[in-house]
Amino acid sequence: MRDHPKLFIGYSDSTSVHQLFRMAGVGSFYGPCLLVDFAENGGVPDFTREVFEAVLMEDTTGYTYPWRESWTSQFLLWEESNRELRREFVSDSGPLVLQGQGQVTGRLLGGCLEVLAMLRGTALYPTPEDFDQALLLLETLEEMPAPDLVERELRTMGIMGNLGRINGLLFGKPQEERYFKEYQVVIQKVLREFDLADLPVVHNCNFGHTEPKWTLPLKIRAKLNLEAKTLILLEAATSESEITGMEQL
Repeated sequence: MRDHPKLFIGYSDSTSVHQLFRMAGVGSFYGPCLLVDFAENGGVPDFTREVFEAVLMEDTTGYTYPWRESWTSQFLLWEESNRELRREFVSDSGPLVLQGQGQVTGRLLGGCLEVLAMLRGTALYPTPEDFDQALLLLETLEEMPAPDLVERELRTMGIMGNLGRINGLLFGKPQEERYFKEYQVVIQKVLREFDLADLPVVHNCNFGHTEPKWTLPLKIRAKLNLEAKTLILLEAATSESEITGMEQL
């Protein structure tokens, strides 16, 4: 992977594969996948496509992520009769700052909370040094875990010392917005237990098991501004040769 890097993109259970790229020192992208996003009934949402193209096909130094105005997690069967149908979108409430202030920077790290938990105790789990000054991305599976499970997993990360190492936390909107408020409560509860009541946390972010979504380059440095509610990439996510290759597709 290090000698012949490829663009790897995906979310959810792809979190495990992202860790292989991390171990090889190669960046990968937490974002849309082939079936749910690119082959969805009615076509790719404009928001997903525009962010995908901007992050992969342009110099992302200084790129500011837009926030979606509407969202969906409705499931439509992939049948010919549904080919032209689009899922129903509803208004999105936008970024929600749970705690913290000012601006923080760090390398993007993370993925699906439950998949990371499955990797704990293996070589695939991020090292303590990986968590150092990172901006941690977390989201939950389509199984929509109960709040007490999310609480336990976050607490385990705290006990391991990993929450105390990061510079900020971005949490994705849960599928169907199930436990939307409850997750906010347990996130802040656990952080207080570890004297992290000032750790910057933004909830309802545009990644994970809802659409449309961001494409996020893991390992790339970014800046989170809580007052402006912005996430800005601070360096290029792809090389010039990779950009040229994407443009030829």
